[in-house]
Amino acid sequence: MKRIIFLIILVIVLSGCLNRGVKQQPEPLRCGSIGSGRGITVDFISNAPPREITEGRRFTSSLKFANYNPDAMNVNYLVQDSTDAEGFDDQSGSVLVESATVSGNRLHEPGCKLFGEDLAEKNLGVFTYRNLEFDDYIDFVVRISYDYTALLNGNFCAYNPALGGTFECSDRELISNLGLSTAYDPVTVTSVSKQITSLGADSVLIVLDMMIENLGGGRIKGDKETLNFRINSPDGLSFDCISENIAEGSRRGNNLLVYLFNKRANVKCESEVSADRFVKYSFNIELEYPYEYYASTGQIKLINVKNG
Repeated sequence: MKRIIFLIILVIVLSGCLNRGVKQQPEPLRCGSIGSGRGITVDFISNAPPREITEGRRFTSSLKFANYNPDAMNVNYLVQDSTDAEGFDDQSGSVLVESATVSGNRLHEPGCKLFGEDLAEKNLGVFTYRNLEFDDYIDFVVRISYDYTALLNGNFCAYNPALGGTFECSDRELISNLGLSTAYDPVTVTSVSKQITSLGADSVLIVLDMMIENLGGGRIKGDKETLNFRINSPDGLSFDCISENIAEGSRRGNNLLVYLFNKRANVKCESEVSADRFVKYSFNIELEYPYEYYASTGQIKLINVKNG
């Protein structure tokens, strides 16, 4: 059973959820780049476990993390091997990873130090395989999971085309600046386009067409990869949103449950407002989801010591 469960996880890793970037030597205070460069990523420390493990000989296994967020993050981890041989039980726990270094409007370097640990790594312990019947090739896989909230914001102009054009505002606009969050969120809003349609002399219909994409090296946890989408405006706009990827049981409005299909989902939000002059509006978007990321050692040789 353990082997079957492990193989399911390994298939996910090999099918694209794994995004590796291993350094040759661990760095105790600086982790450098690991994986996709979004959210939280993880990898095994080089040679821990080693590329060959001999029956009866002790070996260590250690993890290193990289946090690409400006806030410290709590991360759950689970490490499994692909063999039923005696010697390595599933290792699980949680760590708090320090925040990334931010300078101005850009991330400088991911955080890697673990609170409560002396080094920027998690030592899982010392292990020994015993009672092997034959040589084997195995893998170790680590899966991490964490709850994530992406906070984005933007602004746009509005006017009534029926009352004449204005060089200050267009009825169509691509809103590109959604804040620093888009640079490190594993799942984020990648584009927002605005369209204004006149409903007469007194009002207009504003449509925001948004694309949500998974840019991280992992996936949203769960079969349907579902996230919670919310939008509001400090300027009093009331949004009514819909999506072809709306989850079962969710209703249209400014708060939707949306699932990703092929790592993306489209959401359209409408707002009817009075507009007899040029106006600027702002909006805030919040995406909430549980995220998971995988990494693997690749093939490791397990050597049986033959008696006699």
